[in-house]
Amino acid sequence: MSTAGATKLPLATVLRQGQLRVALAALLVVCSVVTLGAAWQLKGEQRHSLDLIGRSIAYSTEAAVAFADDAEASRLLAGIGSAERLDSARIVLGDGREFAHYERAPAGALDGLQRRLSPTLELPIVVDGRDAGRLVLSGDAGFLRALLLWAGFGALFGVAVTALAVAATARRQDALVLQPLLALSRTTRSIRQARAFGRRVEPVAVAELDALAGDFNALLDEVQAYEAELVARNEALRQAYEAAAQQSRRDALTGVANRHAFEERLAEALSRARREGERVGLLFADADRFKAVNDEHGHEAGDAVLCAIASRLNRGVRQHDLVARLGGDEFVVLVAPLHSRDELEPMLTHLEALVREPLPLPGGLLLRPSASLGAAVFPDDGDGAAELMAAADRAMYRRKHAGRNRPAATDAPP
Repeated sequence: MSTAGATKLPLATVLRQGQLRVALAALLVVCSVVTLGAAWQLKGEQRHSLDLIGRSIAYSTEAAVAFADDAEASRLLAGIGSAERLDSARIVLGDGREFAHYERAPAGALDGLQRRLSPTLELPIVVDGRDAGRLVLSGDAGFLRALLLWAGFGALFGVAVTALAVAATARRQDALVLQPLLALSRTTRSIRQARAFGRRVEPVAVAELDALAGDFNALLDEVQAYEAELVARNEALRQAYEAAAQQSRRDALTGVANRHAFEERLAEALSRARREGERVGLLFADADRFKAVNDEHGHEAGDAVLCAIASRLNRGVRQHDLVARLGGDEFVVLVAPLHSRDELEPMLTHLEALVREPLPLPGGLLLRPSASLGAAVFPDDGDGAAELMAAADRAMYRRKHAGRNRPAATDAPP
């Protein structure tokens, strides 16, 4: 059954209402059974008493009936009826005429109800062995009224005691059941809102609730462990991604930037230079006699030469400049920002000197590598990356043709 639109009741209200209903129902049943049983028993006793009284009246009025003395009969009925607290007493002759009569005076607003509840009894009046009439008695129902009043007062007293007992029980249940449930609810809400999976529910006195708290804490342990595992996995994936991204931008042999990384940095530098009105320098380097080194000393020696050139170029530039290997024995140096074209010539001379430092190889071999460098400047030598690369390449080849490590002019005038 759906309860989406129904009014939500607090658990304390539900428990108290349920306890009160059960207690009142039990009290009503007990009071009803006791009252009805007592009334039935008392009514039986009254019938027996009324029978004895009737026999006594029949015996006492036998002479008055025999001698047709209705005054004496009425006196006897009034005396005995008043003494025995009868509601009424009548002597009716055999022909249906009322011979004598007694009736108690009305006693309050409930007198009519009391008379309707009164037990009645008829006895024959025998004179000389024949029925001379009959005696009709109506007993006093005051006892039943008193019983009902006492039952009502008892029920009210029972309701009051029951309410106090329910309140006391509710307070104990509030401490043992409701408060632990509210604490569990608050903890669950705070964990959901703050994602504080390190919080735990305190143990409680009720076994079932304590077991629930234990299971909840165990579930939190699993969630916390799972979250920690996810965080660790995400961190490992992030580091692996960063390492892979970094590796994809590095030359596998020399460790400097590769062509892809260089082209990205060159595009960024040119874009910034256009906005800011700056210059960008580009150095193109090509190893001298590299094929001869490979042929004479093997590829391991050639790889060592490439690594040495990359390392020495990297050592000779500024921290924010970029050294990259384009492939084979070709390297580039991105100088950005460049304040003046005059800065390039000292840089070329310094880099050439670094590259020419002796390179010891396994087996006692000592090589002295060299490289030819050419320079180009944006925007003097070209307005785009391709034009700038071509200008630097041409400058490098002029330098190479002029002689190893000899200065070569760039395409643009100083």
